[in-house]
Amino acid sequence: MKKIYGVLILILLLALAAGGLYAYRNYQARQKVTADALQARLENASELTTQKMIYNGVIESESGGVPILTKETFLMTYKATVRAGFDVSKTAIDVAEDKVTVTLPEMEIQEVTIDPDEIKTYTTSLTLIKPDGKAELKEALVMAEEDAKKKADEEGLLEAADANAETLVKNLFADAVGERELVVKHK
Repeated sequence: MKKIYGVLILILLLALAAGGLYAYRNYQARQKVTADALQARLENASELTTQKMIYNGVIESESGGVPILTKETFLMTYKATVRAGFDVSKTAIDVAEDKVTVTLPEMEIQEVTIDPDEIKTYTTSLTLIKPDGKAELKEALVMAEEDAKKKADEEGLLEAADANAETLVKNLFADAVGERELVVKHK
């Protein structure tokens, strides 16, 4: 009976030693933090959108040159989605003994999309010779994009994108930096 207890205790001690070795190696692997490992967490996406704004706008445009004959004035209403964020490949990561510093690039407007199904035009003038309007519509779309960018700037879209980017990076790296302090800076 003593031999059985001895064998059981030996098996228990071996299992504890193996579990301890596994836990120690797992702990060591978590403590190895490199800039490359952290950068790899970001590399899956080249652009990261951290803020989005939906904007309903109105612009006024005109075409032609001779009043009443060829000059046409119209209003265009539209719905635009403006995305802001940063280029992940421009992120710099510095790993020190007690601190990991992530430097984010400047936030930028990544894309302005105007929903073609939401465009409505209203003629506000009388013309005798009606132009085909294709060139005017293209010009109006460019104006709408610029209007949406201006509104995004007025509403603080880039500042909100900056704050969201910082929160996102902190959450993404929180478990990867171990006991080190995580500092997120902006260029």
